[in-house]
Amino acid sequence: MAPICFQDEFTKSNAKPIEYKGKTLVLRDHYNVVDGDGFKISIEQINSERRQGVTLSIPKHDIIISGQTFHHGVVLWQDLVSKDTLISIHLKQKTIGVLSIYNSWDWGEGIKESCHNGAAMHIEKINKNHKRYWCNDGYPDDNLNDIVFCVEKIGPDS
Repeated sequence: MAPICFQDEFTKSNAKPIEYKGKTLVLRDHYNVVDGDGFKISIEQINSERRQGVTLSIPKHDIIISGQTFHHGVVLWQDLVSKDTLISIHLKQKTIGVLSIYNSWDWGEGIKESCHNGAAMHIEKINKNHKRYWCNDGYPDDNLNDIVFCVEKIGPDS
């Protein structure tokens, strides 16, 4: 059997969720946020030879981690973050923003890659404000365990 390339399925669905072996798979997850919302990100396991990361993206706004500001987004690489990383969101227009979360990887060239070839995430809802993400990186298989991470919303809107 040929390896699975989720990119073909996501292309057919216009990047909408797909069903695979009884699981709903997505490329990205999204959170509506207000100024000051906080999140706790924890990487639970890595099962890949490639460097894995969690990408947080929020165009036109800032993400703050330990007092350091990242404009529009940041990658939390497995080897550069603590077990529980706390982030807060600063919205420049004080409106509602949309935070995108997805997995990324580096094949060893120092280049962040995401959302293509074998990429997919299955989201396990732990409770109203807490989710676990089972992710596949760019390698075309379907084990969904290259990086497993949790996101817990802890801000004023949680």
